[in-house]
Amino acid sequence: GLVQLVQLRPLQPGNTYFYTRLPHPGFAPDTVVRLSSTAGYFGALELYGVGVHPLVLAGDLWTLAEGQPLAIEWDVPSGELRSRIYLELNIDQHGLTPVNLVCDLPDTGSAAIPAAIIDALIARGVTGFPTARVQRRTVDAVEHDGFCADFMVSSVRAVDVEVTGYIPCTSDANC
Repeated sequence: GLVQLVQLRPLQPGNTYFYTRLPHPGFAPDTVVRLSSTAGYFGALELYGVGVHPLVLAGDLWTLAEGQPLAIEWDVPSGELRSRIYLELNIDQHGLTPVNLVCDLPDTGSAAIPAAIIDALIARGVTGFPTARVQRRTVDAVEHDGFCADFMVSSVRAVDVEVTGYIPCTSDANC
């Protein structure tokens, strides 16, 4: 299902796998992508994904404000919906609290994060430069003999985030 066949062998140390020369995008939308392995350390594996449509967000800035829900919009792919939207939002970049927002959403074109959740996130602390990342993806997973393997096919977008009343420090004059 990729635009070209890729065969990987483990790289040492650590048996890592990666390939960076695949053209972008590396798959066509709605095409089945198969990952298989031989009977190695974990045994033979076979996982499937579906090529997702490129994710297009409506806007490149999210503004969080106390008492306000966060409305998110994106394009809806044509055809049968097999993908989901996975969202990660972190407004505490210096790790004062172990809190960030993660959502797994249907790929319907919009979602709203309730004001109560945004308020709770802000109340836990805002530090550094807030960030967000949104993925349209398909996921297949297998569990076998105490291990789990996931295979994702995704289109990822970064989003700029600002929190009303908070200015990240880029120099001593901002702080």
